[in-house]
Amino acid sequence: MYNDIQTEFEKDKALWAGKFEFLEKQKEQYKKDNEDQQALFQQTVDQLQRDSKDTKMKHEHNHNAVLNQLEQKYKKELHEIQENMQAQHEKYQNTINKLEKEKK
Repeated sequence: MYNDIQTEFEKDKALWAGKFEFLEKQKEQYKKDNEDQQALFQQTVDQLQRDSKDTKMKHEHNHNAVLNQLEQKYKKELHEIQENMQAQHEKYQNTINKLEKEKK
């Protein structure tokens, strides 16, 4: 009877040792999988941040380009208006001079 109990104990001991070893291996594998997933997640976050930064830079560049185009357009218009005003001023000045000559 003692031998039967001893044999049963050894079987249970071996069974539980196998289960424990299996669970330890699973635990280590899950740790490794978790680390791999964390690294992959961090890479994804980094990529999203780079993409967001690139998109922001493109929008800023486009915005600046539009602003520069508008600035050039209005500078050109202002220059044309100034030239027209100068031409009108000269025309009126000539008319004034002509009228003053006639007056004298």
